[in-house]
Amino acid sequence: MKKDRIYIVLLVCVFAAFVLVEYYAPQPIDWSPSFSKKDKIPYGAFITYDCLQDIFPGKKIETTSLPVYNTLADSIPVNTNYIIVNADFSPDTLDAQKMLDYVEAGNNFFIAVEDYTGPLADSLKVKTGVKLSILNNAKDSVSLNFDNPAFHSAKDFVYRKGTVDYYFTNYDTAHTEVLGKNSLKQPNYIKIKRGKGSFYLSAVPMAFTNYNAIKGNNAEYIFRSLSFMPVNNTWWDENYKINKVVVDTPLRYILNNKALKYAYYLLIFMIIVYVLFEGKRKQRAIPVILPLENTSLEFVETIGLLYYQKGTDIGIAKKKIQFFLEHLRSLYNIAGRAGEEEYCISLAQKSGVSEEEVKKLFTFISKVNERNTIDENTLIELNNKIEDFYKKTN
Repeated sequence: MKKDRIYIVLLVCVFAAFVLVEYYAPQPIDWSPSFSKKDKIPYGAFITYDCLQDIFPGKKIETTSLPVYNTLADSIPVNTNYIIVNADFSPDTLDAQKMLDYVEAGNNFFIAVEDYTGPLADSLKVKTGVKLSILNNAKDSVSLNFDNPAFHSAKDFVYRKGTVDYYFTNYDTAHTEVLGKNSLKQPNYIKIKRGKGSFYLSAVPMAFTNYNAIKGNNAEYIFRSLSFMPVNNTWWDENYKINKVVVDTPLRYILNNKALKYAYYLLIFMIIVYVLFEGKRKQRAIPVILPLENTSLEFVETIGLLYYQKGTDIGIAKKKIQFFLEHLRSLYNIAGRAGEEEYCISLAQKSGVSEEEVKKLFTFISKVNERNTIDENTLIELNNKIEDFYKKTN
């Protein structure tokens, strides 16, 4: 026993050491774009989300992990904002119509994505793209700024080439206001008035990521872009993110963390090894458990013998009738009073016994029930009729 404890302690120590090494080991930088508020990786949107309370002071900032249609399913509010930041955005017809209704009712929708497709893009008549001339430009950076004098910055906002190169190649000039452009004077931030509200569409979602926000004065670009919208209660979208992961159980959390995942698998492996070797060697003999005896038949025989010895044939007959009626009720579930016309017809249809035989059986049962005493022959006849009914239904 003492030797086993040493092994267990040793395994626990190895397991704990493995978890600590994996947990505190330097993690490689994750450069994948997530645009999620919870991610502090370069292309997460932790900084942008953290700024919302300063951009909309005193207002409620609420996160939604549902599609637009579900978020606004109960009712469409008034004087609120909705923000979506992602690589692309192609809502289905239901979401697109709900967004249009939401804005037309007097709300504002901010969308920052590179690729606009689907019913919403068709309704707003917008399309984005990027020219090869931009990518092949000798400069290693691209700058952005705003057209509106109140938001224009004396110093352009500079970004690494390849991150903010998209712009609007098509939009309805009659109903669209250009809010911002890149260094090549290509519009990448526009406002489309719709009903009582407006759509604010950006083609440079990378400008709202952590990596770009901490460079130079680029955090100011986030403030000024979102400040075009009025100070209202605001929804932040987490539903349309790339590689969206919903962690709602402890096991999901463990499997989504590399160190914890390996530790979990190691623990399972150690348990299996322990069970296979230690459990097999020390397993006790499994006792033979005899099945429980069925004493129902003995009980019936005893009760029957008791009635027989007392000579109460009518008691046995009525018990027999009572059990028979209970059997019919539980098996066929027929409504109505036993022996009536409709009851007999329904029983005949469900049991397969002819209607005439069923009526004769219940006529005989009715006569027995009306009597206070019967002889042995009547009891035997009753039993035979009921048993004959059972045989014809099997």
